[in-house]
Amino acid sequence: MIGQADFVVVGIGAMGSSILYQLAKRGAHAIGVDRFAPPGARASARKRNSFC
Repeated sequence: MIGQADFVVVGIGAMGSSILYQLAKRGAHAIGVDRFAPPGARASARKRNSFC
């Protein structure tokens, strides 16, 4: 099944990759896309000094 997927997961940080794993365990054809390289590269980034 080249070029076809049952699911597309957008954002493959911690949660997205977990979802992809669970879908694959159940036999679904899933694709994960992320805007960062490597995927999930900024999954732990947080804003500092964002609260007054």
